[in-house]
Parts: sequence; C-alpha cells; structure tokens
Amino acid sequence: MSMMMKFDIIQALQLVSYCFKCDNIKLPRTHHCKECNKCILRMDHHCPWVNNCVGLKNHRYFCQFNFYALLCMIQCTLFISYDLFVNDKLVLQELTKNQQFILTICDVTCFSLVLVMGFLLGFHIYHTAQNITTVEYHINEIKANNPFRKPRIIDNFKEVFGPEIKYWFLPLRNVEKSAFPRTDLFEV
Repeated sequence: MSMMMKFDIIQALQLVSYCFKCDNIKLPRTHHCKECNKCILRMDHHCPWVNNCVGLKNHRYFCQFNFYALLCMIQCTLFISYDLFVNDKLVLQELTKNQQFILTICDVTCFSLVLVMGFLLGFHIYHTAQNITTVEYHINEIKANNPFRKPRIIDNFKEVFGPEIKYWFLPLRNVEKSAFPRTDLFEV
C-alpha cells in the first residue's frame, strides 16, 4: 500500500525554496516575475503602468500613488461638476455647445476614473489588512487559512507602510531599515 503525500501550499510558501528560472534560492513569499525575469520578494503584481513589479519595498509607494491619484481625480470631478451643474449659468453661457460637450465628457471620464481607482485602492487596502499579496490572494488555501495575518490589523499595515503611522501618507523612505528583511540576492 503506497502512501500518497498531500502537497501543502501554505507550508511551501513559508519555506526557503529554489527558483530554477533564476537559478537562485527563493526566500518565503518570493515569486518569480516572468515580465521582469527575476524573483521578487513579497511580490504583489507586475504593474504595466509603472513598468515594474510591486513588491516588498515599493508596495507602500504604489498604494500612496493610487491614493494621491484618486484625490486628484476626485478634485477634478468636483470642480468640473460644480461648473456644469451648480454654477451652470456663468460657465455654460460663455461656452459653445462643443465646449460644453467636451467638458461633460471630461467630467464623466474623471468620475469613471474615481470609481476604478477607488476600487483598486480599496482592493490593495483590503489585501494589506489581511497581510496577503495579490498573488497569494489567488491561492485558495490562503483564503481559508492565512498564516501571514497578524492578530492586529494595524500590525499588518505596519508591515507594508512602516512602523511609524505619521509617515504613512508621505512618500518618504522609512528611517527604520530593520522593518525589512535583508534582501541582498533578490529584487524587491
């Protein structure tokens, strides 16, 4: 009678392994990016907009970029909507029909971007609160039993955004370097 061993994905993610594509040792939570052709520590995803992988050391900046871009789009939507719907007598009298149409298209586009970017930011904030990456989110075993989640949600956020909350919204490097593991061999 042969015993068949069950593969445990959660245990495999927590162990040091080997990447045959990079010909290098992989730390836990490291994934190989086929676009960059290298292993990324705590890889979230490869972002075509920034042409780089979002991983351990730049996930914070990616979330900050989304946050500030969302604020910018909200501001544009509010200003254009105010001119179109609240202050319409002054603005619409000075504009031709084509200009009014273009202004309306700009308002609809900005509002659509607010929705899309708000969903993207919410998606990443949810993942940060759960202490998982987008790659790990697609592994069913982690959804059921997440070994990376800390007891307090604030500790999950500190792992991505750094130990000091007052710097979370500023695109500055953390003063405390010990928050990140040593990554001499890996792209982060």
